[in-house]
Amino acid sequence: MPYKTSFMDMAYPDETGRPCALQFRIALTATTERLAIVHLLETKAEYQG
Repeated sequence: MPYKTSFMDMAYPDETGRPCALQFRIALTATTERLAIVHLLETKAEYQG
């Protein structure tokens, strides 16, 4: 990948409204038609136990 961001944290509510967390980064391809790839990595935040 010619460019990718560092992983960043994101918190969001699940289906029941409880907080969840994951990390994400965005990568751009070097193809003629530039594509963005979003990489999601499931993690457990400290408050999730």
